[in-house]
Amino acid sequence: MRRGLSAHFSFLDVAAAFGVAAAIVPSAKKPDTRPGTFAGDDPARPAVSAIVAAWNEAANIDAHIRSFFRMSYPNCELIICAGGSDDTYERARRYSHPRVRVIEQIPGEGKQRALARCLPHATGDIIYFTDADCRFDEDALRQLVEPIISGRERAVTGTSHPLESQVNSILAHHIWARDLAAAARNGEYIDGILGRHAAVARSAIDAIGGLDFEAPTGTDYHLAKRLQSAGIRIRYLPHSSIASSYPTTFDEYRRKQSRWLRNLILFGPKFDARNDVIATWKTIGLGLVMTGLPVVGLLLHRIFLLIWAVLIIYASTVRVRQAASASREATQPFPSRYVVMAPALAMIDFFVTALPLFDLLSERRRKAW
Repeated sequence: MRRGLSAHFSFLDVAAAFGVAAAIVPSAKKPDTRPGTFAGDDPARPAVSAIVAAWNEAANIDAHIRSFFRMSYPNCELIICAGGSDDTYERARRYSHPRVRVIEQIPGEGKQRALARCLPHATGDIIYFTDADCRFDEDALRQLVEPIISGRERAVTGTSHPLESQVNSILAHHIWARDLAAAARNGEYIDGILGRHAAVARSAIDAIGGLDFEAPTGTDYHLAKRLQSAGIRIRYLPHSSIASSYPTTFDEYRRKQSRWLRNLILFGPKFDARNDVIATWKTIGLGLVMTGLPVVGLLLHRIFLLIWAVLIIYASTVRVRQAASASREATQPFPSRYVVMAPALAMIDFFVTALPLFDLLSERRRKAW
């Protein structure tokens, strides 16, 4: 089985478990937002429809939509299903435009249904999936859709990197470095889709029956598996990358990682993805062992503490190498304090991979977002 691509797939390689700087979105001229105009319209080029589910994204929605207007990509539209307990919907509506359509997201609807409601409004031959906490990047978008436009592919996915504002976040840098290390093992075609940066031909969406399927969580996973079941390959482009908000707190990281791992366990059997399920349980088991070893050492014998210390040193060394490689790729100085924090970051990695077990035992948290 070929590997997927994001942080959740990197944790599926148990051996690799022992295993920032963001690219700056180029400046662009202010868009012409007069009704009926859009910079660079070209009727001969296949249209692209970006669809976004934005729930409680008031902190990101303005920057997200403005980055869309900065693009001069021809024949591109944005459909947002926005809502929440904040003013995400009201903020998004301020940008209503012939190329930006905003519909209101219903409480309890969830990401999957929100995206399904966006689809009927999309007029493009290519559907671009991204998130409200991401920034549009014209070069990345062109790279992503080119294989579809040329007729070589029907589904393509890329990568992401932290926002420019997160350059000094050690945790964001750490998670991105882990992403890069996992991505380095990917082949030309992979099993997963990065839902914040993926393009799928409208014909491929139609071939799987549209987006009107049940997915309380794991939208990306369901989409990827449905495409593969229909015989549609997922092309991976490592150099097509967009800026995205990465976790900067433990709680954000824990919730996101737990959700990814739970999705594989809960929905893997539905798609007969036995390898995914087994690998995920191994990952959770490793997290439990590494989290529990110090306790066992204190209660039973110090030899367990020694074993744990050796493993943590090794895991920390791997993470320092990964972070240094990420800094080189970003052409920015390596944060020296990362070396001191590496053991703690390694333990955080193991801890957050153990926690999904307890979420799975809770009826309330099992399918929580």
